[in-house]
Amino acid sequence: TVLAVVMIGVMTAVARMVGGNSGKYFVRQQLDLASITGFVEERMTGQRVVKVFNHERISEEEFDQLNESLFVSSSKAH
Repeated sequence: TVLAVVMIGVMTAVARMVGGNSGKYFVRQQLDLASITGFVEERMTGQRVVKVFNHERISEEEFDQLNESLFVSSSKAH
């Protein structure tokens, strides 16, 4: 019985530690997802402006940065 109680305490402590740390990464993942969604929405709405001023390459690089940030936060969360 003592061993079972000790193991339950250890498992609870580990679960809280892992859950607490991954929680902040899930929040970061949602923030990054919101950023990338907003970026895509703005670019789709202003597609003509981007094309007129020849900013396709710049938009692509900005998207790649946002996407990499989302990838990192998602991999840490999971």
